[in-house]
Amino acid sequence: MIIGLDIDGVIADFDAKVLEYVLLEDKKKRNKGIINSNASYITEGMFDWSKEEFRDFFKQYREEIVKNSDVIDGAIDYMKQLKEDGHKLVLITYRTDKMYQNPRQITEDWLEIHQIPYDKLMLSKSRNKVEECRNEQVDLYVDDSIWNCEKVLENDIPVCLFQTRFFTQTQIPSVNGWSQLYNFIGKMQ
Repeated sequence: MIIGLDIDGVIADFDAKVLEYVLLEDKKKRNKGIINSNASYITEGMFDWSKEEFRDFFKQYREEIVKNSDVIDGAIDYMKQLKEDGHKLVLITYRTDKMYQNPRQITEDWLEIHQIPYDKLMLSKSRNKVEECRNEQVDLYVDDSIWNCEKVLENDIPVCLFQTRFFTQTQIPSVNGWSQLYNFIGKMQ
């Protein structure tokens, strides 16, 4: 199988690092901390920040957050096992020059530092990764975004939602961690 994988939220624990940085920055701002622990996402009402404050925050810290993101538990071992099982792993991430000085370099550096096994890296120019999934003839696409999964699924490409802290109920097939994802892929074959 050709498996398409998002990086942030599936391989890299981007959300945990964002939260860590936001909490530090919040102490410098108004020091109110988390005002809504049930928010759908960090930037969606969890803090009392404006959209402009989050935009400025990401402009200042996005590259540092990406460079310092940890690997999600189990990702490396299960990705190695998937490759040993004969699967092709295509990483599809939305990273552009508008976000990063050199999106390919920062991504390849992080993958190399953490020794992430993969066959191909694709930088999408859009959040919608349908074109990349089609071009790579992906048999399964895995993302932590319901919206991304829905767009890919609308184009008759099987998907699996990788649950995060901000998971909401959906009809999309989903897994909670790499062990479940590995078993999900095994059942697809």
